Amino acid sequence: AKNVIVKGGHRLASDKALDVFYDGKNYQVLEGPLFATDFNHGAGCTFAAAIAAGIAKGYSVFKACKTAKAFVAAGIEHGVSINPYVGHIWHGAYNEAEKRMVAADENN
Repeated sequence: AKNVIVKGGHRLASDKALDVFYDGKNYQVLEGPLFATDFNHGAGCTFAAAIAAGIAKGYSVFKACKTAKAFVAAGIEHGVSINPYVGHIWHGAYNEAEKRMVAADENN
């Protein structure tokens, strides 16, 4: 593989959501907020689809991964309850923030 992203998810002993991106030469750690919620159903599939969407829009693979991470984080933060125990991410959360899949700053 030319590029790899390893999701840290909520199972790491950290107060941040940590992922590692590898471009074949360098590793970069992507940090984001960690939300204590069970409303995260669909996060992995959405992350993969958002990366593909970013690449289709012409973003670099790194920028697509970073933007996808922000998209999924917004969806988890504003997750939707299915029942008292689980829920799914809200795919509209990022768009409602007026970002409309605008690329995350590649340097931050």
